[in-house]
Amino acid sequence: MSESWMSSDSSNTPDDRFGGFGVVKTKEVVILSGEGELDALTLLGKVGSSTPTTGTADGGNTGNGTMTGVAGDSKTESGDVYTVMCTKKQAVGTAKIFDPNKNMIDNAEVGTGFTSEYINLTLNDGSIDFAKGDKFTCVATGATPTTGTAGDDNTGNGTCASVTAGTNCINGTYVAECIDAETNGGIFELINPLGEKLANITVGTPYTGEVNATISDGATDFVVGDFFTIACTVTTAATGTADGGNVGNGTMTGATAGDKCMAGTYTIEIIEETVTYETFKVADQDGNQLEDAVAATAYTSEFLNFLINQGVTDYVVGDLFTVTIAAGSGKYIQSLAAAVDGSEDPDCILGEDVDATSADVTTWAYERGVFNDDDITFGTGHTATNTREELRGKGIYLETNAVS
Repeated sequence: MSESWMSSDSSNTPDDRFGGFGVVKTKEVVILSGEGELDALTLLGKVGSSTPTTGTADGGNTGNGTMTGVAGDSKTESGDVYTVMCTKKQAVGTAKIFDPNKNMIDNAEVGTGFTSEYINLTLNDGSIDFAKGDKFTCVATGATPTTGTAGDDNTGNGTCASVTAGTNCINGTYVAECIDAETNGGIFELINPLGEKLANITVGTPYTGEVNATISDGATDFVVGDFFTIACTVTTAATGTADGGNVGNGTMTGATAGDKCMAGTYTIEIIEETVTYETFKVADQDGNQLEDAVAATAYTSEFLNFLINQGVTDYVVGDLFTVTIAAGSGKYIQSLAAAVDGSEDPDCILGEDVDATSADVTTWAYERGVFNDDDITFGTGHTATNTREELRGKGIYLETNAVS
C-alpha cells in the first residue's frame, strides 16, 4: 500500500479489495483508547455525544435522593438539556384506629381524610415516611351540664344533680327512666346515646360510669316512666400527638369528634409502612414534554433513560434534576447498532489493523469507495443489508462480488 492511501484527502485507484470502478477517498481518524484491536475494513462510527451517568440535583431540592443509570438512546443528541421536575407527590400507607377501649374502628389511609361516627382525622405524610408501628394518640374530652333535664310530664319532682362526664362518656343524650317506683326512692334505667343499657341508678345513691349523677327524691315520689336526659358533648384535640419513637415525621391533623365519639384516648397506629410515589415531568431544552417519570421506577424513552432513587427525605413538588448531553470526543470506535453516542451511525471503514487497547491511535479510514460486503467487519446489530442504504448516502457502496 503506497503512502498516498493514508493521505487525509487523497483520491486513489482501488486495489483488489474493492470494486473496479469509482474513486476511493480516505481521511485521518483517531481510534478511541479502549477499543482494543480492530481489523482493517471494520465499520466505524464517530462518538458525537457524551451522556453523564448521573443527573445533577438542584441545590434547592428538599428530597435527598439521586438520579442514576442515566443513558442516552436513539434520539439523544449533543447539546440536549433535560429537566426532570417533581410535579406530584402521593403517599400510600395504612393505619388502624382504636377507640379508648382498644376496640378497632377502621383503617385509615395516609394522605386521605378519615371520617367515621367516632372520630375524623387526616394522617399527613412528612419528609420521612412512616414506618410500621409509628403511632399517634388523640384525646377526646367529654362535658355535661351540671344537672339533668326532667321530662315535661314527670310526676315526681325530684332532681338529677351533680352531673359530670364520666369515663368513656359518649357524644349524645343519655336517658335515665324510672322503671321501679318506691316511696321516697326508686330505680332508674340508664340508656346511653348508642342505645346500650348501662347499670341502673338507685335514687339517693351517687352513680358513677359513663356519666356521673345523683337522682334525689322530691316531695312527690317518682312514678314509672318519669325520666331525665343528660346531654354529653365530646370534643377532640385538633391534632394528634406523635409517639416519641416514630420513624416518620408526618403529622395527624383535622381531628374532630363524630356523632358517637367516646371520651378517652384514641390510638392511631401505622400497620403498613408509608410508600411515597413522586411523579416527575421530563422535558427537553425547548420545553417539549416527554412521558412522566415515577421515582424508584426505571424510566426509558428514545431520548433518555434513568432511575430516580428515593432518599431518606422525600421529594417535594418542585425538586429538580438536570441532564446535559455534552459533545462527544469526535473519535472513532466500531459502530454498534445499539450504541447511543452517535457511533451507531456508520461513518467510514478502517483502513488498516490497529490496537487501541491502552491509548488513542491516529490512523486512516475510507470515507468513499466500493467494497465487497463480505470483506467488511460489522459491529453487533449491523449487517450489509441494514447499513447499505445509509452508507450509500455517504459515498460508500457495499456490493456482493464487487471484485471478480
